[in-house]
Amino acid sequence: MPDLIHIKNFIQSTRDSGYKNVATAISELIDNSIEAGATRISLEIKKTKGKQIILMLDNGKGMNYKEIQKALQFGGSTRFNSRESYGRYGMGLPNSSLSIARRVEVFSWKNKNDVFWTYLDIDEIIDGSFKQLRKPKSRQIDCANKSHSGTVIVWKNIDRLGYKSIKPLEKFLKRKLGQTYRHFLYNGFKILINDLILIPFDPLFLLKGQNFVGSISYGKDIELELKVPNRGITKNITIRFSILPIEKWSLISNQEKSKNSITKKAGISILRNGREIDYGWFFMGKKRRENYDDWWRGEIAFPAEFDELFGVTHTKQFINPTQELKDILSNHIEPVARSLHRQVIDRFIAMKKGEIISDAVKLAMNKDAYLTPLKTKRKKLVKIPESGRGIPGMKYSLLFRESTDQALFKPILEDETIKTIINSNHAFYRYLENELIGQNKMLKSFVSKLFELIILAAARAELVFEKASSEIETFRIEWGRVLTKFLT
Repeated sequence: MPDLIHIKNFIQSTRDSGYKNVATAISELIDNSIEAGATRISLEIKKTKGKQIILMLDNGKGMNYKEIQKALQFGGSTRFNSRESYGRYGMGLPNSSLSIARRVEVFSWKNKNDVFWTYLDIDEIIDGSFKQLRKPKSRQIDCANKSHSGTVIVWKNIDRLGYKSIKPLEKFLKRKLGQTYRHFLYNGFKILINDLILIPFDPLFLLKGQNFVGSISYGKDIELELKVPNRGITKNITIRFSILPIEKWSLISNQEKSKNSITKKAGISILRNGREIDYGWFFMGKKRRENYDDWWRGEIAFPAEFDELFGVTHTKQFINPTQELKDILSNHIEPVARSLHRQVIDRFIAMKKGEIISDAVKLAMNKDAYLTPLKTKRKKLVKIPESGRGIPGMKYSLLFRESTDQALFKPILEDETIKTIINSNHAFYRYLENELIGQNKMLKSFVSKLFELIILAAARAELVFEKASSEIETFRIEWGRVLTKFLT
């Protein structure tokens, strides 16, 4: 009778299990480490004799002889079908490793003086010399930051990485893993890539990280209580939204917007047990994706008990939700998506019309009539009884643009309008925005209004000194440079 599995063909076909890229494959290893209680993971990417090697070290609880024996067995998990953490089927380690490399080695220890080692090698399986899992052997491994217990995974004979150089790969992993594990990183979990600490990336632009910060939460979180299939219990699905600072970020160059994932990234982040497994245009009903939808974001967080509803497979890198779940979530998400879309359009229309949104700008225009008039090309005089002056106040506008200039702001007088450009790349501006993260809306509004009024006042005051404009401009630039030095 033939064997149930033709091992040579199986091991080669399993390499095509559908991992999107090296980041999703590495995520399987990180999931295992988190499940093993690790608080720190060190990822090392290097070249030895022209060949790439990827090594991952964690400080989890490690594996004993029997556990490491099962580690490279397909379906050999001690937590098969568990919903308490991240793995379910015991396929992650061998499947993800062999999708990238032809050989994977595992070192693990519960006591750093007693290390076990085993491996899988595709070429040995194909030539017939590797017919069953090897018995683990005692073998020491010398690596930096080796903890009392832990595990090391080594990928060798890599042939499906997709990157020939280390730096581009580092950059790719930094961005992808920073987004996938952002909530773990915010909560103190450490991931290092070639000794550099991984910084989280928040696609909602609410929390500080690799990303820009400046979005505001849209409404309250939506909590949906649903029955877990075949379990007789209920669990919650959480939905949240954010809207980006359109008036500020729309002025950024198209290249910068694309580079920082502002444009062409409309969608919903899907989190399973706090870990992102997919990102895309989900649960929008009949709402089509349009360019204006770049300016808001969403996030859905669900527990692993809902895997069947979301259609999660063993690779944990995409969802294929049931129609039942689509109907439930679309009823909540589509109306919000349409409302956010409409708000974005209205704000762009307001910008084109020159309408003022900032309270600080409105206040400045209301009070300007009481100040010393500026020399303009104004032809018509209008009586303002409150001030006793024969001309109305100036108009104001605030623009936010990224610049490499040393100055924090720059005033421009155009006819009856004082245009003030704030350098959103300046150290002080970034410092102010970062300090306001997590503060309540009332405090944020007050501090932002106060900051804008100070800048508007300084801009107007500079324009009074027409004859000394060059000296004033020199002072403004030098002041901005000193301010940068104080904060960096």
